[in-house]
Amino acid sequence: FSVQLGSATPIDADTSAAVSCDPDSVDPGTTGKATMFFNIPGDYKGPATVTLTVDGEVVGSGTTQLQ
Repeated sequence: FSVQLGSATPIDADTSAAVSCDPDSVDPGTTGKATMFFNIPGDYKGPATVTLTVDGEVVGSGTTQLQ
């Protein structure tokens, strides 16, 4: 997982945190739940795009607005 804040360089997930996925696999056409942590600057406000990449291919992406 990575997150991109606006036009900044993507930030990888914090691997020292308890990251989890349920189910712990990537299967086409299924849904799941993931919990991940990123070290985002506390004063950042704006768009955040989270991307899931598997074997060099983007398999999921979504954008939200941080307030």
